[in-house]
Amino acid sequence: MAPAAQKQRCLYEVLDVPRDAEEDVIKKAYRKQALLWHPDKNAHRAEEAAERFKEIQNAYEILSDKHERAWYDDHRDQILRSGERHQAGGGGGAGGFEGGGGKPPEFEEIFTYFSSSCYSGYGDGPKGFYGVYETVFAKLAKQEQEAWEQRDAADDSDEEGGGGGGGRSSSAPSFPPFGTSQSDAPAVNSFYAHWSCYTTCRTFAWADIYNPAAAPNRQVRRRMEEENRKAR
Repeated sequence: MAPAAQKQRCLYEVLDVPRDAEEDVIKKAYRKQALLWHPDKNAHRAEEAAERFKEIQNAYEILSDKHERAWYDDHRDQILRSGERHQAGGGGGAGGFEGGGGKPPEFEEIFTYFSSSCYSGYGDGPKGFYGVYETVFAKLAKQEQEAWEQRDAADDSDEEGGGGGGGRSSSAPSFPPFGTSQSDAPAVNSFYAHWSCYTTCRTFAWADIYNPAAAPNRQVRRRMEEENRKAR
């Protein structure tokens, strides 16, 4: 019998391909896995083979469709955390998606830091004003740099596929630190000048409510996308 853990397997793992695999690589991998696990060739483990074969077919159906694959890539970690197998066409749930695993564990709930109760005094220690906010902004900067790198990699992939993607900066953005109680005026001004007009690189795709791939028509799809944008 197929183990229950397979319900959470990454689709790329199912086909045994890297996450940046090209279409022809995915197709070849699908044929190889489908041949290996075809029920007719696995009479001695018929139930497991039938389950694996369906899993392989579903993985290929999603990864061979650029829209489905893009959706899956955006929500992969969330889907795996939810423990639910993501099905071609949107999977289970109302509208094909119900938020999956929710906020990622590394998500920083910044509204906590809008209150003076989050720090004690104006020192540089871990619980002081400068210590607390230096840590918060360092985490945010790290997340933004990681998001930029992921978007940059996706843009490079689009360029290779003829999708354009020009206009990107040549390196990930750098972020001035929050500083300490001893920071001078130029350092303080640099921090506020950068963050006061910064636009995030993160997609917040985990907040999506619907999978537009499950929409029965274009009009419904647009409404789903609109609701997702609001949620993000």
